[in-house]
Amino acid sequence: MANPDHLAHLQAGDWNSWREANPSLAPGLIDADLTRAIIEGASLTGAHLSEARLDFLDLSELDMSRSSLRGANLTRAVLRSCDMAQCQLESAIFDHADLSGAIGSRKFLFTELDGKAPVRRFQGFPAPGTA
Repeated sequence: MANPDHLAHLQAGDWNSWREANPSLAPGLIDADLTRAIIEGASLTGAHLSEARLDFLDLSELDMSRSSLRGANLTRAVLRSCDMAQCQLESAIFDHADLSGAIGSRKFLFTELDGKAPVRRFQGFPAPGTA
């Protein structure tokens, strides 16, 4: 369950200033329904977003590095140039998600995709500009 205080800061629009004031705190947004949230420019580094609903959101260029997105729903989410390095993505749903600028780039370096070991590169996807 999402921490109500953390969710309130995200919804109030003071998220980044709250994060700067609490740099060692890992935001707890587990199972949060963020489908209507406006989180443009929010720093989600190290956030616990397991089982969260992030479908249809524009998460372009956000820093989501070191976040846990296990089982999160990112259906049709826009993740263009999103920094997802070292994320935990086991069982995350990416149906029709836009990952341009992230797949085949360093943005997914050491990201855990299968719950076993971090991958160093995606296989089967061309690097940007080579297709």
